Amino acid sequence: MSDTHRTPERAAWVLAHAGRNPAARRRGEQLASRARRATRYEAGVGDSAVGEVVTPNRLHRRIYAADDHRIARVLWACAREVGRALVAGPGIAAAWGAYFLWWRQVAAWGPLRWKPVAFAVAVAVPVLLAAVVAVAWMDGGVPLLAWYAMAQLLIAATRLSWLIRAHGWEAVSPTVLTASGPRVAPIRIMTGTEPPLPTTQLTKRVVVRRKVTPTTPTLAPIPIIVRNEGDHQ
Repeated sequence: MSDTHRTPERAAWVLAHAGRNPAARRRGEQLASRARRATRYEAGVGDSAVGEVVTPNRLHRRIYAADDHRIARVLWACAREVGRALVAGPGIAAAWGAYFLWWRQVAAWGPLRWKPVAFAVAVAVPVLLAAVVAVAWMDGGVPLLAWYAMAQLLIAATRLSWLIRAHGWEAVSPTVLTASGPRVAPIRIMTGTEPPLPTTQLTKRVVVRRKVTPTTPTLAPIPIIVRNEGDHQ
C-alpha cells in the first residue's frame, strides 16, 4: 500500500531545511519515525524493540536549558504557554483542526498547499482593515469580542499556512499523488450503440532469401629451413 501522505519525502525535506532549529528537527524526526513505523507495519514486522530518540519538545528545552533556577524556568514556561493560549489559542486550535481535516482528505483534495492559504490571508487583511476604517468613520462601536474573533481568523489562516510548510508538504508535487496508485486498465462495455473497434488486416508473409557463398579457407605457407652439415662452422 502506497503512502498517500508521502511521509518519507516530507521528513527528508524538513530535516534538510531544519538547520539549527530544534523545533524543525523535532518535526522532521517525528515524520521519519512515523514513516519507518509504517514501513515495519506494512512488512508485518511490528514495533521496534528500541525507542527512537527525538529532539525534546518546547517545554523541555525551556526548562532544562540550564541547571540553575529550575523552578523559575518552570514558572516562566508555564506563564508563556498560558499567555499564548489566551492570546491565540482559538486560532491555533482552528488551524490544527483544518490541517488534520485536509490531511485526512488528501487523497480526494490533493496535497496540502500553503501558498493558496497565504494568498487568502493577504486578501483578507486589507478587507478587515477596510471594515475597521468604515466602522470607525461611521462612529460605530465594535465589541471587543468581535475584534478578538477577527484576529483569531487571521491567526488561524496564518498558522495553517505555516503548518503546511513546516511539515514538509512543499516536497510533495500534485502529480505524485495521482501517479502513486496502481494503474488499472480501462474496461469497455459494449451496449450495441458504440462504433465497432478498429480491426487490422493480415498482411502477406514476406520471405527474404539470401544466397550465401561458402568460402574455402586457405592455409598459409609454412616456411621450412634446411641447413647443411657444415653451415654452423
